[in-house]
Amino acid sequence: MYPIMRYSFDTLGTFNGLRILYTVPSRVDNIETEEQLQGLFALVNAQKQKKWLWILDLKDMSYSKCMPMSFIGRLITLLKEEHATSLQGIWILNMNSWAQMILSMFATTKVRILSDEPLELFSSMKSIGLTVEQQNQLFTSITVSSN
Repeated sequence: MYPIMRYSFDTLGTFNGLRILYTVPSRVDNIETEEQLQGLFALVNAQKQKKWLWILDLKDMSYSKCMPMSFIGRLITLLKEEHATSLQGIWILNMNSWAQMILSMFATTKVRILSDEPLELFSSMKSIGLTVEQQNQLFTSITVSSN
């Protein structure tokens, strides 16, 4: 079991100026207050001046870990309005039905739902040009979150 953290926003590295961040929401404290939401916004906004890719791993995610819908809406608005050029994509691992419903509100070509099949994930990582080291780091992160 992993200790619960305030936020999960891990840098996996940078490739050709693209910063790769990895989040596992099931490992973090619930974001239930305005102060907690602003803390998440601060982490996201720190990326604004860089091109970045956000990998969300929804492994072990449940509705009880979900932020209030009003907070999700504000996060989506922030990403659409303030990160329209810096956020290059959102990759989602281990998709579930409630997350799919939430994503329907975020109609954009930047969201890509990835298979948890290693070969398809490898192909996706290779298509954006991640190095073997970065691919291994992501695979290790995914494997660790699966245990």
